[in-house]
Amino acid sequence: WFNAGKCFFHLDKFEMAILRLKGAVHNNPEYGEAHALMGSCYYSTGELDQAYLCFGRASSRYQQAHNYPLQLEALTARAHTVLAQGDYLSGFAFYMDRLHYERLDTWNGTQSLRGKTLLVKAEGGLGDQIFFSRYAPMLDTLGAGYVLWEVDEPLAFYFKYVLYIDVVVRGDDEPEHDRGEGGDHEHRDLVVVQDDAAELVRRRRLTHETGDRE
Repeated sequence: WFNAGKCFFHLDKFEMAILRLKGAVHNNPEYGEAHALMGSCYYSTGELDQAYLCFGRASSRYQQAHNYPLQLEALTARAHTVLAQGDYLSGFAFYMDRLHYERLDTWNGTQSLRGKTLLVKAEGGLGDQIFFSRYAPMLDTLGAGYVLWEVDEPLAFYFKYVLYIDVVVRGDDEPEHDRGEGGDHEHRDLVVVQDDAAELVRRRRLTHETGDRE
């Protein structure tokens, strides 16, 4: 059932795909991949309410199976669905909430960065990553012990040797980055996504907060 549904999905025959995927989840209600793909079918046909429900079911199945990478994909798809419905407040809240499910300690702008390693996760495409790179020097002024920027591979050279920003390449199983003279910086104490980092830096500069300085 699932494989047939997947074939119809790639042929853009979404109604036929949904019928097969309903058969898959009828036989196995815990089939997370079938729920997720059905959500993608409904999204493609504009049935966003149904897509939202399917992505939610997929997320819960993945969580029960401790499959956090696929759960993250389902949560992101659910957020995109809510955004497509025009509910930007809830959509962006869902989108940012996925970091909690990634089991990452997120920097919210209030924790001290002194002596800590901050990983700034990539968002969007190459243009977005270049745009947000302007905030790298500002993060350095907030007292972080080490700041790593996640970028796509085509930008790694530019960030490291033109902008002099230490990077990790998005998608690497074991990211390689400049360890510098201080040794191994593989451990990341806090994480923030690039667009959030920009907003947090902007707020702190506007309000003249100096919580990281003695």
